[in-house]
Amino acid sequence: MGAFTDTFEEMIDRCRRSLQDQPKDELIAMTFSSLEMLCRQNGEWDKLVKLLDVRLSLEKGPHVRQEVFGDLMRIYEEELGQKQLAFLTACRAFRENMEDEVLRMKLESLAEETDSVEEMAMVYEEILDGKVACTEAGLALVRRLAKIKEFHLEEPDEAISLWQQVLWAEPDDEEAVDSLERLLRALGDFTELARVLESCFSAAKDSDRRLGVLRSLRDIYAHRLMEPALAFGAVARAVKEKPEEEGLRRQLEQMAAQQDMFEEAMGVYLDVADDLDGTELAAGLRRRADWIRKKHLTGHVEEIAALASLADLYRDRGEYADLVEILRRQAKLERSPERKIDIYYEVAQIAEERLNRRQVAIEAYLEILAEDKQERAAAKLLNRLYMTDTPALVTSAA
Repeated sequence: MGAFTDTFEEMIDRCRRSLQDQPKDELIAMTFSSLEMLCRQNGEWDKLVKLLDVRLSLEKGPHVRQEVFGDLMRIYEEELGQKQLAFLTACRAFRENMEDEVLRMKLESLAEETDSVEEMAMVYEEILDGKVACTEAGLALVRRLAKIKEFHLEEPDEAISLWQQVLWAEPDDEEAVDSLERLLRALGDFTELARVLESCFSAAKDSDRRLGVLRSLRDIYAHRLMEPALAFGAVARAVKEKPEEEGLRRQLEQMAAQQDMFEEAMGVYLDVADDLDGTELAAGLRRRADWIRKKHLTGHVEEIAALASLADLYRDRGEYADLVEILRRQAKLERSPERKIDIYYEVAQIAEERLNRRQVAIEAYLEILAEDKQERAAAKLLNRLYMTDTPALVTSAA
């Protein structure tokens, strides 16, 4: 073996250069194969891996290349006991064949055994930088990377970003939604969680799944974001999704009582009844809507109508001081924020232009902003009034 050992590197180099020049030369290829066989028979594993590396530099066929990679991994791990080199070889192989699930599992096993999970994650990121995330195999890799970021590397923000990529491609993906819900709850980001769940609800086709999402949204809006109107809306959608469920209807009416939203609850029942027209359930919902109207809305609606008629009378007569008082009473009874805002705008305009009562106008604009903080027109008009050089106004505003 002395001569063999002394000239081994030169022999490899000559074979490599010859095969590069004459890739179809069978004699040279046979010589190369003979060298491989001799290395295996004599247990010359260090030399064999050099031969296999040369084969990889020459071989173009993906199937053969994967076979060579597999052989190299086995030699490094089992014959040479060099698991780190086996891991690096698995990384090379996976870059070329990310769809091989068995290879991926082997790679992840080697990564854990060699404490190289972070390096493996970097390989996954490099592959995904190649714009493969839109493919089925690419999405599968995004999922794996998201789990690695969450459970192995403790990088929740990165995991969230990856799961959002999955959800962008597959909006109804349960694993992505469940993972995002877990991560966002842990971070306390309930605004983003509500956005994710709303997107999931829009995409979900299964009724039970949609109901589950709506229940989560109800709890988030009610107890985390403190948005009772949005919580009511989630329950209203749940009733429309499954109107036969008595518990949902009872919850809708309880929330209507808490938030004085009987008119909206009645509207939900009537909408569902129209969709189910001709059924016993539709008839029952119409009866329930009528009961709500008689018990909670009849006197209220009649009072608003009476005030509206009186406002028309004062408007026609030009009795603006009385009109302002009637409009303010009407606004307090109105349940619709949009209607309230319209009335208060009229109050402010009359107070300024007809009565020269700027404090009343200020109060009206403040009521508008209480209904909707984003009402920019009211904010600008209010600021103009506060900036007016009127000592009495400044004192009362202070």
